[in-house]
Amino acid sequence: MDDLIISIFYEIDYFGKEFIPYMEQQFIQTGGNSIYMELPSSLTLNGIMTICVVFHLSGCSTFNWF
Repeated sequence: MDDLIISIFYEIDYFGKEFIPYMEQQFIQTGGNSIYMELPSSLTLNGIMTICVVFHLSGCSTFNWF
């Protein structure tokens, strides 16, 4: 299971390196200032996405049981 989690994180991290800069280019300019994708969390977007994917693959019906 650990190898699966590591490989999922690797793929999501690779995807995030391409996707996040693309999304930041697509944001609408507001008064000359750019809007950045910043999360008010200590987890990265890639870490959050990995947790969500592994949760859905786990077969647990609620996040509390996960």
